[in-house]
Amino acid sequence: MFPINLALIFIFCLALVIFSALNMESVTIHLVGGQTVSLPLAIELVVAMGIGAGLTWLFSLWSQFQRMLTRRDVRQRDKKIETLEQDIARYKADLTTQPSLPPASPSTESSSAA
Repeated sequence: MFPINLALIFIFCLALVIFSALNMESVTIHLVGGQTVSLPLAIELVVAMGIGAGLTWLFSLWSQFQRMLTRRDVRQRDKKIETLEQDIARYKADLTTQPSLPPASPSTESSSAA
């Protein structure tokens, strides 16, 4: 998969370089607050790609962080389930080893009421 990704990135960058070399005229960008910037199109494209690459990297870090937290939560849940299953097994063993209770004797209150 890595060679395919590398080839796609190379082709995309090559296309951007060719497009930028053919479009060197100055263009104006209107920014927030009424400010304008006038630079060659090639520079603006490279800056826009850099910002996009940086944001992509930040979002990938964020998603890796979320996956790490999810894995940690799953591991904690698995440990909790394991301890609860051990407790259940211990309680079942305790129930089977306990002596049985003697049968209930008839109470004197119910016989005197009859």
